[in-house]
Amino acid sequence: MSPPYLVIFFSSFTVLAFEITLIRVFSIRFSYHYASLIISVSMLGLVLGGIFAYFVEQKMRRAEEQKSRRAESEKFCSSSYPLILSPSALHTPSSSHLLTFCSSAPLTFYVFILALSYPLVFIVSSAIPFDHYRALWEDIQIVYLLFFVFSLSVPFFLYGTILSSALNIHSEKANKVYAADLAGAASGIAWAMFLFDRADIERIIVSCAAALSVLLFFKARKNIFRIACLLLPLILCLPVLLGFVAVAISPYKGLMQALKDDGARHIQTINSSHGRLDVFSNPRMKSAPGLSLAYERPVPGGLGVSIDGDIAGVFLEENGMKGYEFLRFVPSALPFIMKESPAVLVAGVKGSLDVLTPYYFGAKTVYKAETNLSVLRLLRGSYEKGSLHRMNLYGFSGRRLMKDLPGKIDIVCLSETGFFPAGAFGLAEDYNTTVDAIQYYLADMRRGGMLYIQVFVLPPPRYELRVFNNIIQALHNLGPGDPERQLVVFRTWDTMNFLVKPSGFKKDEDRTMKDFLNANQFDIVYPSPEGKARFIEGLDYGRLLGSLADTGKREEVIRGYSFDIRPTTDDRPFFNYFMKTDKIKEVYILSGRKWAYFLHEGMMLPFLLVFLALVASAIFAATFLSKRTRTCNIDTACYFALIGFAFMFVEVYFLHTLILPLGSPAAALSAVLVTLLLSAGAGSMMSGFVTGRRLMPFMYLLPLLLICCAVFFQKVVLWQYSFVFIAPIGIFLGLFFPFGIRKFFRENPAAIPLAYAVNGAASVISPVLASLIAVEYGLRILLVLAAMLYAATLAMCSSKASTKKL
Repeated sequence: MSPPYLVIFFSSFTVLAFEITLIRVFSIRFSYHYASLIISVSMLGLVLGGIFAYFVEQKMRRAEEQKSRRAESEKFCSSSYPLILSPSALHTPSSSHLLTFCSSAPLTFYVFILALSYPLVFIVSSAIPFDHYRALWEDIQIVYLLFFVFSLSVPFFLYGTILSSALNIHSEKANKVYAADLAGAASGIAWAMFLFDRADIERIIVSCAAALSVLLFFKARKNIFRIACLLLPLILCLPVLLGFVAVAISPYKGLMQALKDDGARHIQTINSSHGRLDVFSNPRMKSAPGLSLAYERPVPGGLGVSIDGDIAGVFLEENGMKGYEFLRFVPSALPFIMKESPAVLVAGVKGSLDVLTPYYFGAKTVYKAETNLSVLRLLRGSYEKGSLHRMNLYGFSGRRLMKDLPGKIDIVCLSETGFFPAGAFGLAEDYNTTVDAIQYYLADMRRGGMLYIQVFVLPPPRYELRVFNNIIQALHNLGPGDPERQLVVFRTWDTMNFLVKPSGFKKDEDRTMKDFLNANQFDIVYPSPEGKARFIEGLDYGRLLGSLADTGKREEVIRGYSFDIRPTTDDRPFFNYFMKTDKIKEVYILSGRKWAYFLHEGMMLPFLLVFLALVASAIFAATFLSKRTRTCNIDTACYFALIGFAFMFVEVYFLHTLILPLGSPAAALSAVLVTLLLSAGAGSMMSGFVTGRRLMPFMYLLPLLLICCAVFFQKVVLWQYSFVFIAPIGIFLGLFFPFGIRKFFRENPAAIPLAYAVNGAASVISPVLASLIAVEYGLRILLVLAAMLYAATLAMCSSKASTKKL
């Protein structure tokens, strides 16, 4: 058989394109990308496929040995006792025929099944009636969730079988097979990213099946099999191509609810790696967060915009801006009333309110920073060059744009309010409101400049408390000052608003603020006013925020609060994640004893970790119980488990960190996977040319390199091409697995599957474990832990081999 380089290349190509596509599937169905869970699911399938291929190969080998012994017996019988029936005449051929079929064309068969699996898995997963909204009142949804997750692992299982079979058959050319695997993976990721900006998710799934079908058509020798390779995947893809099967958007999401109204209609869909954006019209699409009850006239309507099914904002006709009197009655008007003709930076465009309010009050320049590629395409495609929505529009983060601007900014606006008063998904990274971001804005704006942040009031209080803590921490980091003179917090009936001025508010500005707030019936809650609230009854925010601002009480209040309201930083950017592990029981009771609350609020990490730990334990136990894999010492198992944990810790660190410069989880995961795959593959290839003793001094550099990255990477992360710094680390990462194989299994190659199982089990658990650690302690700790784990493996290799058996 000729080496299956093309088969491996295109199989790897499609399976990695499928993995990246799952980022978008999860984002649409669950409102979060769940990248760490997708990595775990892919590793689960690959490991199971590899172990399955190994045991099939062992069974084939035993069958060949039995066949050889029977042939010798037949030869003896036919020569010595010609009238006696030979053993083969008494043998039932069904099982041997099956093994013969599998051994003659295993890769072609598995690749054909892999081609069928893409549309089939997509259809099945779409038909599973899982809806995380319905999970709030239907316990059966947890069963649907498990079926959904396991169904997505099928293509990875098949590819694990294909790759392991190829390595077993062509072990003498394993380096070239591995190179084809890496090249296909990198190409598949690039292909998926290319299609994200030009087609919908369904077309990407079809392209995966089509690529393998065309390959098999040209490689197959029999015409019947050629026709089957084209027709069967095409038949399965037809429901997807014709639109009968698509990524399901929950009927409870804002987009689907809005389209049910009379007079509503869908206008267009824009797809990109950053999200699916839908534009629609609906008479109810009117947005004015915090609008004063003193305003009694109608609010103008516009076109609604949703991202992944969640309504993000409303876009108005800018030609009628002069008649938008309601803009004087929204809380976001205050900073523009206090400062004439300011230079404004809007970090994130959620709707026309963010864009038009500064112009309405006479801003001389308005810079707009937006990282979502779908929103950028909408603005550039719907408005002409000279329009207010397109002028000074940049596809950068607010921080990077502020750094590149020629002049200083007077007002920075960070709007965290969309259309509905609802919070963002718990695990979603938010680099706009971290302590580092706020500190950056405050330090780089013009003297006398102001920062304005708006969030919805959502009981129980969490979002507003975290923003307050972030601002207080940023002001403290900038140097000594008086927060009561630098920060004003006021609330409306549905929003909490923060106005920060590092140089401190003057008396005339205090009067302007009080006049505006009184006229619109808004209440100041910090600095704590004397007496009770004048207009809005409810929770005593003044006392709560005052205790958080008091350095003597702050830590005690944060520790005793039911939710995690600690400040978030670039190292810990999970602004919307409020779960405290030790408060799970308390929150469960507060939620009415509904487990689905944790899923709906994006706080499922601890539960996912327990589930994956059980799955990984089952993988290890099943492999360990095999007779041929029991002779392996504890050092060996620990070595491969530790490098599995360490590798995934490094991968998850870069995944979360690179969302800041690249703007989307899909782009971040693509950059991390391509760079790590290619560089680790290069390191693995290089290890074959150096003996173990000469290789170890180079391996000792990896822990040091990881510690240096933990200290310095945050300083260059804003650079768009900062992912290139992953390459040197990836080269060193690629040395450890082949080094361990040569060191521990030189005399016992039959035990290699145990190492594969242990490493795979660790790789299944570690992505979710890494995310949970990052949420609690920050991202940098992942690199520190990885450095410690790699140092431990090196210490094990340097010591004498353990004689204690498992």
